[in-house]
Amino acid sequence: MVFDAGIVGGGIGGTSTAYFLRQLFGKNAKIDIFEKKQVGGRLVTTNIEDNEIEAGGTLIHPQNMYMVNFTKLLGIFFPWI
Repeated sequence: MVFDAGIVGGGIGGTSTAYFLRQLFGKNAKIDIFEKKQVGGRLVTTNIEDNEIEAGGTLIHPQNMYMVNFTKLLGIFFPWI
């Protein structure tokens, strides 16, 4: 069985939905993300004076368990969480 999913929005909600659908359905899922600007939503890497800076989405609150768990799944760890 092939599962087709269309996700509107490429921010943290849309990209995490795509991630979890892929985990759930594997190669049996066809997943399309529709985003009018850039995937990542408010998360963006910008270049200032030849230095790459991570900007936007700068707050990850330790009580936001959805975000905390998602970062752990991706292997991203923060000292305050």
